[in-house]
Amino acid sequence: PPLQEQQAIANYLDSATGKIDTLIEKQQKLIELLKEKRTALISAAVTGKIKVTDDITKPLAADATTGVTKIIKKTVKKNHKKITQCA
Repeated sequence: PPLQEQQAIANYLDSATGKIDTLIEKQQKLIELLKEKRTALISAAVTGKIKVTDDITKPLAADATTGVTKIIKKTVKKNHKKITQCA
């Protein structure tokens, strides 16, 4: 391709990879926060600050996983639209 087209492609790829890097950073922060929450929940359960037997059919982890999955799907869908619009 001509130099101008190559530069346009390179600029697009730089922009797209920057967005991907930002998403990865956000997901890593979310993972760390979830690890902290898990530790806090375990600590609270062990020390008796929360009751874990109230609703044994609906584990806390399932709620957290579902919420995280929804956030990830929404973020990926939103950013996929933005990336495809740039192309």
